[in-house]
Amino acid sequence: MKSVNKSLLVAALGMAGVSWFGSAQAVPAFAHKYEKKCSYCHTAWPQLNEKGRKFKEMGYRLKEDLKGEVKDTPYMDGFPIGAILVSRPYDKKSNGERELHGIHEAEIFVAGSIGTNLSAFVELEAEDENDWNVEFGHAVANYRQNDALNVELSWAPLFFADPYGTISDHFSPTVSHYALVNGEGGVVNGPGAADFGGADGSSFDETNNNEYIGGGAVGDHRHNVAVNGRFNKFFYIAGISGVAGSTTGEKNAVINGRLGYDITDTIMVGVLAVSGTTTVGDEAIGTADTSFTRMGVDFMGDFGQARVQAGYITGKDDQVSYDTGNNAWVDNGSTTDSILSVQGMYTFKTDKGSPTWVPVARLESYTKNDGDDKYSDLVLGVSYYLKENVKGMLEYKADTTTPDGVDKENRATLQIAIGL
Repeated sequence: MKSVNKSLLVAALGMAGVSWFGSAQAVPAFAHKYEKKCSYCHTAWPQLNEKGRKFKEMGYRLKEDLKGEVKDTPYMDGFPIGAILVSRPYDKKSNGERELHGIHEAEIFVAGSIGTNLSAFVELEAEDENDWNVEFGHAVANYRQNDALNVELSWAPLFFADPYGTISDHFSPTVSHYALVNGEGGVVNGPGAADFGGADGSSFDETNNNEYIGGGAVGDHRHNVAVNGRFNKFFYIAGISGVAGSTTGEKNAVINGRLGYDITDTIMVGVLAVSGTTTVGDEAIGTADTSFTRMGVDFMGDFGQARVQAGYITGKDDQVSYDTGNNAWVDNGSTTDSILSVQGMYTFKTDKGSPTWVPVARLESYTKNDGDDKYSDLVLGVSYYLKENVKGMLEYKADTTTPDGVDKENRATLQIAIGL
């Protein structure tokens, strides 16, 4: 406990040192294009408010964009090109050494509308932990017929078009990923949470043919063809996708759907469903089909300056193994596991509506191995906005429940994010 308190003290002192960023005058691309403050679309970046959700649903457009032909193209100044820099001056895990990352991650993205029907989002990213190798992040092309019908082609997580942020990781206000949709589990990349039994996008270890490797999650990238839109208070997504991580899209047997209902302008309830099949094995040993399903419910509510988000997803996965003695695949039945995530945040604002301090707390609980192994963790954090697009984040995450034989771990992180 003493070492944890010391870590938090050091991180807190470090957070005070980010004030030199206060003179930064970087203007986010969308805000610059439309001459709006970031808080026009965000409660606290990157979380969207009602106007921001509408802006995303309309293909990065405001209503006035639809009154006439918008001539923005990637070759004109009006098409937003932006960047995000992430610094992590302090990062300490209980089972490792303290790390310092002057620049931890850099992202460059191009996003916006092309005329009244087309829009696109393309992102390139690199991290120091990956030796600064540039990776292809999200890539999305969208055709908007009207509010009720958009056609989206993408290399992105499932439900990328969803504007609420309850079932996606890219609106997260924390350093830590959402366990609800992300394959990373535990404090230090322990057993994956949202990959459930591992059938989505799994392959088999050829040296040990009774183990899955590389099972994916709802939040993992894949090829998608989907339609989405809004009918009054209902927002929907319906699509067909490849399995998680398949860059060729040859395993394209994943059907998915999402429906959100706005009870009021600030309260939403939603459901999601995913059903797919992955083929494992090869020509040498033969193949086997493994099916999987994901069913979920989620909630988002704004109560004054407080926001509550929650989600519950259950996953069922077929399990198979390869019998080397008989050279045959063996059906091992199926496993069923679940994840629950509840998050609350409060945005303190200036008289002009800009965010200042934003404390956040999230509790996550999930099972593995057909419910036999139970995990839970707690995330506590606070962000301070030096500008609407510049924030420092201090976060502490700790395992609160682990199975017998698995050590509980914790992590303290100081992070600075700048949106350009």
